[in-house]
Amino acid sequence: MTEFQEISIEEMLEIENAEVKQPKKSISQLIKDRKGGITNSAFDLDVEMFEEQLQLCEWPNESVIYDEINNWNFATPTKECFDRTEIVKVYARLNAYRYRLSQLLGHVGRYYKVASTAQKSLKETAHSLYTGTASERNAQAGYRVRPFELESLYAEGILNFLTETSKALDSMFINLSANLKHIDNLVRVNHGYEDEGIALNYSDMQNPPDETDNGIGFHDKSSSGIRMRTRGGN
Repeated sequence: MTEFQEISIEEMLEIENAEVKQPKKSISQLIKDRKGGITNSAFDLDVEMFEEQLQLCEWPNESVIYDEINNWNFATPTKECFDRTEIVKVYARLNAYRYRLSQLLGHVGRYYKVASTAQKSLKETAHSLYTGTASERNAQAGYRVRPFELESLYAEGILNFLTETSKALDSMFINLSANLKHIDNLVRVNHGYEDEGIALNYSDMQNPPDETDNGIGFHDKSSSGIRMRTRGGN
């Protein structure tokens, strides 16, 4: 049984410093190191480079993303809803979903882009490492880069789901805008009727009708001193 050995803080720091990785090479230096052409060792370095880039992107957890979006409230008012305040609340909620969706699209999109690029690029490079017919070389190259292909397919499925959700959100915003426009049109029509009613009421107040015994009145034009001509002559 191995005995536990106590070490000092200084010794721990020395161990950590010894485990520190070498500084990363510049892109120009990496390109210069590729003068020797494509070899299995060079191909393996490419695989490591793509893997490092993929690890820089956070792995998209499909179940977590689906659960989050399934808990969103996509209920929108119908065209019979004339409450502008309620429509504005729904608009604000959907706008928050749109912002979150853009974050998820960017996150999954980066992962998919790196994985798909790695699969295509490495497959092209791997062709030169094998001999035989074109179909045999293609099969060997595809088999060698299969892990990147699977990561690309996984991310692509999530990306399609997020894209379709984004399209559905756009349709909801169009419906909300139509609701608000419908309310504005009704308000404009009501104001028009209101103004017309006020104008008619004002006109009646300026020219009130004369009352008779039968409740029907006409203006007495002779009261102004003007003689009226009739059909029978003077």
